[in-house]
Amino acid sequence: MVAWRNIMVLLLVVQLCSSCLKEENAVQLPQPGNGTIAQVEQGELYEQQVYFNLSNKDTFNSRFAAWDLAFDAQDNNFFSYMNGGKLMHIAKVNSNIFSAVTDTTGLVFLWDAPSWNKDSLAIGNWNNNKNQIFVVDRGYLYSNFAERFWKIRIVDCNNNSFRFEYASIASTQSANIVIERDNNFSYQYFTFDNAGNVLSLEPQYNQWHIQFTRYRVIFSQNSLPFPYLVTGVLINPNMLQATVDSSYSYEKVDYEFAKNKILTKARDAIGFEWKYFDINAGMFKS
Repeated sequence: MVAWRNIMVLLLVVQLCSSCLKEENAVQLPQPGNGTIAQVEQGELYEQQVYFNLSNKDTFNSRFAAWDLAFDAQDNNFFSYMNGGKLMHIAKVNSNIFSAVTDTTGLVFLWDAPSWNKDSLAIGNWNNNKNQIFVVDRGYLYSNFAERFWKIRIVDCNNNSFRFEYASIASTQSANIVIERDNNFSYQYFTFDNAGNVLSLEPQYNQWHIQFTRYRVIFSQNSLPFPYLVTGVLINPNMLQATVDSSYSYEKVDYEFAKNKILTKARDAIGFEWKYFDINAGMFKS
């Protein structure tokens, strides 16, 4: 259950309170004031990603693990993103012979930042990487080598589509696919499952503002990067900007306060750190 608290999104302040345990006691919600209390359901194991409309509280659900790659659907954006919620990684390959890429030996795998900032992506701008081959590690959900590791070769990218060649790293047969842009959406999705499919997993871009989902953050452990899965809130950068401020009470936030804040389109601007685990209560609180 998710309730809202202490998060400002543009001129709206959303109050959030979450429990992330499989079994938990009910949380007593505060009495509503001028704000609106809402909740979303992600399933017992948080397998659902939920898109939420702040204006009318409409929701749209899909499985967070259904997709591997997301592509910018809006014109003049030439980037793709991996599904960090599956702990995916992507490596650039030095060879330019697609059929010669048959294993992961010597590859350096990278990840996308949870912000999805353009300068912090494993693949980067597709127009700068034409004919480049990458190996995709689909993550911990796949124990079979042939299902987990795939290779792609960027063919083209323009304001109409993304085009690439792909195959399982264990296969000698490849296929080509075109991801058509649709300006009605923020992202188009692709999965390697079932020999490759384009998926529609979200509402039209102007019908959602925030998304509750599983994603990856990177901590540092002994000066080394340590990936960690979290459940938190991502924003729709084609609809809004956001900032987080816990120094001011929810009830006192108004336009005069909000207009002086520095807003960002980083997808994890809200993130997950608005909640903490209360070990005595045995639940997450905000």
